[in-house]
Amino acid sequence: MKWFMLPNPLFASRLILLLLIVALGKSLSAQFLFPESFVMIPLDTSRKIVGNVGGSFNQQTQINVVTQFAVRAEVAQRIKSDVLTLVTNNQLIRDGAKNILGGGYFFARYRRKISRVIYPEYAFQSQWKEVRGLQQRWSATVNYRWRIKRNEKLTLAAAAGIISEYEKWGYEGVPIEKRPADLTPVEVFNPRFNWYFSYDHAITPKVWIDAAVYHQVRLGETLSRARTGMHARVGIRLSQNLSFMATWRGLYDKEPVVPVGKLWYNINNELVFTF
Repeated sequence: MKWFMLPNPLFASRLILLLLIVALGKSLSAQFLFPESFVMIPLDTSRKIVGNVGGSFNQQTQINVVTQFAVRAEVAQRIKSDVLTLVTNNQLIRDGAKNILGGGYFFARYRRKISRVIYPEYAFQSQWKEVRGLQQRWSATVNYRWRIKRNEKLTLAAAAGIISEYEKWGYEGVPIEKRPADLTPVEVFNPRFNWYFSYDHAITPKVWIDAAVYHQVRLGETLSRARTGMHARVGIRLSQNLSFMATWRGLYDKEPVVPVGKLWYNINNELVFTF
């Protein structure tokens, strides 16, 4: 099919870099991704491809303070009036005074007819070996996204739809005194309703902020296992291809699958090379 063809050798080399990071990296994330923080192609640009590669350092609460060193790569390609986005995140983790290898994630999203006010988006993600005890997660999402407002400096958008997900949880992130006698991993299948609201604002040509609120709830009679998340980020352009980004991400998991803390946060600072 025509749109699978790589448009030029430069894009081919960038795609190979992305796939190598997926294949070779040591990695991690939270069970809740924040997809509105991923790279996007502006609606009014003629560019076909945008992307970035970033390195980061952050700490988050767990039984001990967990320190993470990460490499993240994102690529978005315009395919006529559609956009395909691929993201991977890979990390080395230090738990207290001990070095451990974490997991990571791969995310893919396809948005159709993005010039419309309302358009569909389809997403797939895989996560593994998350520091809170999530051993494996697979999910597929179908949303409709509404572009509420857009001009040169400000974009507001919202979306809602259905997520079908599988999760496998262990007890690595549970305090020892709360662990049950039977440590067999717990597997769950959760069809969920989800919605999000996002905000992007270019304050100056060199400074921008973006934020989003996300909510998910398990479908069923009780609408249980609600998860609410938020991210907020400030970006500063240092040069044409280099930026500094500071990001806060938070999650409240009302009914965790295993008895980990209900509140999770992540503070992330990174230098990002953009192409």
